[in-house]
Amino acid sequence: MIHIIKHKYTFVVLIFILLFGACKTPSQKLFKNNAYDITREKLIEADKAQRFSADVVLNPEELKLNEKLVALRKRMKREYDSLGVFPPAQPFEKYKDHVEQTTLFKLLQKMPKGGIHHLHPAAGVDFEWLIDKTIQEPKSYVYWEKSSAEYIKGQIEFFGEKKVPSGFYSISELDKNNTHFKEELLQLLTLTKEPTVDSLNIWIEFEKTFQRINGAYQYKPLYEDYMKNVIGNLINDSIMHMETRLFLSNKYDIDTKGQRITYPIDTTIQTLKRVVEKTKIDYPGFTHKAIYTSLRFYSNKKIAEELVTAFQIRKKYPEFIKGFDLVAEEDNGHTTHYFEQSWKMMDSLKQVYGIDMPLYLHDGESNSQSVDNLFDAVLLGSKRIGHGFNLMNFPKLVDLVIENDICIEVNPLSNQILGYSKDLRLHPASLMLRHGVQCSISSDDPAIFNYTGLSYDYWYSIMAWELDLKDIKKLVLNSITYSSLNSNEKREAMGQLEKSWMHFVNYANEFL
Repeated sequence: MIHIIKHKYTFVVLIFILLFGACKTPSQKLFKNNAYDITREKLIEADKAQRFSADVVLNPEELKLNEKLVALRKRMKREYDSLGVFPPAQPFEKYKDHVEQTTLFKLLQKMPKGGIHHLHPAAGVDFEWLIDKTIQEPKSYVYWEKSSAEYIKGQIEFFGEKKVPSGFYSISELDKNNTHFKEELLQLLTLTKEPTVDSLNIWIEFEKTFQRINGAYQYKPLYEDYMKNVIGNLINDSIMHMETRLFLSNKYDIDTKGQRITYPIDTTIQTLKRVVEKTKIDYPGFTHKAIYTSLRFYSNKKIAEELVTAFQIRKKYPEFIKGFDLVAEEDNGHTTHYFEQSWKMMDSLKQVYGIDMPLYLHDGESNSQSVDNLFDAVLLGSKRIGHGFNLMNFPKLVDLVIENDICIEVNPLSNQILGYSKDLRLHPASLMLRHGVQCSISSDDPAIFNYTGLSYDYWYSIMAWELDLKDIKKLVLNSITYSSLNSNEKREAMGQLEKSWMHFVNYANEFL
């Protein structure tokens, strides 16, 4: 018995020596002649080479600005750490005023941002402007009672004088008689309070806002000024290209008898083209493209009809209508795969109408690993993907998105305010950028979140994801590279952007 134990003990000792030696040898090699430092540096460089902005080379002036910008970001971070707060991890509305006062934000307002890929125009307007505008309109009314089955409080509509439904009141009269009316209406139109519900439930409030503003957005006499305001907000924030997800429903007006009359879809497109042409008088480089948009909670039959209409409209306006998309809450709506039969129609529709229909799909706007719409977005060849923030749940898809050079339209503040990523440091886009996924920055529905433009989204992205000037420049360049502009338009837009960018770099070096 003792003999057996002795042999067992000897065997264990031998195994220990072998394992220790096996573990010790690499570390001895690693530390010999500074090999550890060399290996570590190579790993860091290899990691940087995979980053989405690895191909960006900064000139001497840009390098100087980068040093200043990174120092500013780090200084701000230290100050926030000393206070025990970090705005990208806090509700947006709570720190919005503070952000506006920072040096970084003032600098970003001057920074040329190229274009915006993801904007719903109804929510791109300045809501304070909209309220003031409706006060001046004699036929404007708002539902100002407790919400009913048909209407909700704050719903703006236009009616003939004798055709006003019960519960609607003249907006101008309410403004005259209630000093707090504008403030109360603005609160109904925006998600300005800290959410106390998760992203599934906040969508209910989010969608109510569109019900409140739709009557104003669709009102033909107001529409041109509405879109002028949307475009003006972008230009004021140094954005020169706009791509909108466009619902091409019929606009309406009120005739002399007080009856509602509607106008064909062409009226909307002609109005938009007119607004852009007027804009180009003062801003020749401004461009606007639209993506025909429908809703993912429609039936397959309805989406098939929408696709036919989209092909017809794109055939008529090929340089304006650039593709097709489905929107609405993914966690509750139909999956993208549900519409498989509709997608299969596209090849035959292409033959019938002699034109293609690129897809720009809203997919991956979910924290759920069971929502796998991104597989369909990739397989269907979506040119860009709207939101796409559950991409990192699917490793193989990450590779395919990179291989197929698909750009993800990231909407940081939208994702935070709707409850998907309350601490933006944890937003999946940070990982996407490090893995080499190409992204652009957009705002989605900024008016509902009580802001306009893109400077806020850039500010939060820079601070939360620790971006440097190479990263920022790449995001800006991507807004043109992955736009739906044709090759000549891209060349012109990129030329203008490069000039504006270098002017900004020189300005920023003096500013900081």
